[in-house]
Amino acid sequence: MADTAIAITAGSGTNVDTRTEASTGNHRQCVCLGDPSTNAGVAGVDVTNGLEVQIIPAIPAGENVIGATVGKRVIFNHTPSLLTAALDQDDVLADTEVLVGCFRGNELPGVLESIILLDQDDNGEDLIIYFLDANVVMGTEGAAVSITDANAVNIMGSVTIAAADYTDLIGSQIATIAGINLPLKPVTATSGMYMAIVGGVSNTSTYTASGIKIRLGIRQF
Repeated sequence: MADTAIAITAGSGTNVDTRTEASTGNHRQCVCLGDPSTNAGVAGVDVTNGLEVQIIPAIPAGENVIGATVGKRVIFNHTPSLLTAALDQDDVLADTEVLVGCFRGNELPGVLESIILLDQDDNGEDLIIYFLDANVVMGTEGAAVSITDANAVNIMGSVTIAAADYTDLIGSQIATIAGINLPLKPVTATSGMYMAIVGGVSNTSTYTASGIKIRLGIRQF
């Protein structure tokens, strides 16, 4: 018996779609996923490959992985705006600046894993980098740190780059700090945070306005 529809009487009449099983000749009822009014768009079912359907709308192109739980690692680049006068010990070199979009989305946290600092002014001196979850000042650039107690609660942590951390590139100095593992969170309702840079106790160098380049290794969640 060939594949066909078996006519049954139910009011105005209804068809039950069946298919013939090859080895026995028995008919099996078909469950059809598709347009109920036409034969178009019927989804195929295979015992090995399962149900074949097209996802509408399509999954957008990108690097997000469905089901991923461990986070995605990214490198976030930033060139801070620096004081161009000579530092004294513990002076603010770059007051609070925003790092827009360093996290995966609004209010989604991350972990700072590493910092690479390129000192194009070839100073190679100690610096302290602060990370904050609000736009509060560390102090006046060119003067000692003077953040208030109330504002200091917004500091999520700091990373110190010592003079011994640099490698001499002749015309510049580069430092890599790995294994930081500092949990961070963005400013409320944003995907960014703030950063400030302070000179260490022995840093009396002079920098150009864009003489430092920073690369943050962040694991985003």
